[in-house]
Amino acid sequence: MTRYRKNSLYSRLSKILSYIRKHRVLATFTVVLGACLVLIALLASGCALRSQPVGWSGAACSDSNIFVASIEGRLFGFDKQDGKPLWQSYQLDSSNDGVAVYSTPAVYNDLVYLAGYDGRVFTISIESGYRGLVFPDNDSLKPIIGGLTVSGGKVFFGCNDGNVYCLNADELRKEWEFPTGDRIWSKPVISEDTLFVSSFDNNIYALDASDGSEIWRFEAEGAFASTPLIHDDTVYAGSFDRHVYALDATNGKLKWRSEVEADKWFWTQVVAHNDIIYAPNLDGKIYILNSDNGYEVDDPVELDGPISSSPVVVGDDIIVASQQGNVYAIDTANNRTGSPIFNVAEDEVINAPLCASDGIIYIHAQSSKHDKLYAFDTETRREVWAPVSLS
Repeated sequence: MTRYRKNSLYSRLSKILSYIRKHRVLATFTVVLGACLVLIALLASGCALRSQPVGWSGAACSDSNIFVASIEGRLFGFDKQDGKPLWQSYQLDSSNDGVAVYSTPAVYNDLVYLAGYDGRVFTISIESGYRGLVFPDNDSLKPIIGGLTVSGGKVFFGCNDGNVYCLNADELRKEWEFPTGDRIWSKPVISEDTLFVSSFDNNIYALDASDGSEIWRFEAEGAFASTPLIHDDTVYAGSFDRHVYALDATNGKLKWRSEVEADKWFWTQVVAHNDIIYAPNLDGKIYILNSDNGYEVDDPVELDGPISSSPVVVGDDIIVASQQGNVYAIDTANNRTGSPIFNVAEDEVINAPLCASDGIIYIHAQSSKHDKLYAFDTETRREVWAPVSLS
């Protein structure tokens, strides 16, 4: 699928959104929104003609290894130093169709935890690469899109059925679930004993991580697909209403809603550096906001295409990738970026969240036929090892 084709799909999506904003078609908004989301998912997968869902898993690092799921539903483990495989990749499903994986793996003790689009959570041994437990063990939930959070012996995730789930990490036994009003595509975030999660029902929730009881909820004017950021006792998240929100983490009260309105949706998690919020958007811009009041402190940085990959902070740089396959470094001293510091192959796109560890960024790029994992040193501006094929 050519990049011209992708731009054409985004053009159609933009027209639909413009019609909604102009005519305020509230009665059919849910239907149109669902169609738009399917269009984005097809677009971001790299090809709109595939019969099976194709995921874009982010990479997860441990002290010495990195783990990522391929578009065909295989889990790979590599040594961070040289990119050599730890073991033969593990196929989550033995069927010919495979399992799409949109969520980023989570590493906890000697296990990798991974959620599939088929509505199951898996554990894989880091030592052997063999599968351990599965939840549910003889059934499945609705698709799981967002990543897993593993903390304090518990696994937290949101699901397309609108529920937040908590599992015992050792047994993958359900401890509690909490219902929201719509799908959850974001990753739950834990801070101390509070779990924060955003939902398509326009709400951000704060839950007691021990039992799932609601502490507070905040309702915005649009749905949330982005994972919240917890920074300085504040919850930051971008919404489909094209604004960024800042909430008091203790009580959920609104601190501010960004005055600037983006041209498209906020899809990725925002990042913070030196009391500045950097908020990438599907319009290809990174909005630069004061963390205290939400006002713009500088003009947006504009990249060469939509941004659906969550950025990372490396030193004093914000590393962000455009869907076009180009990686940029925003110098936070002047909030500017020059030419891309790295490019993936011409036929590849970047949708998966970036991963950073010890100054190295790991990039999961994909085309309609293949996907690869890159390791790039942001200081030397060189690849650490040759890209590895995830097939």
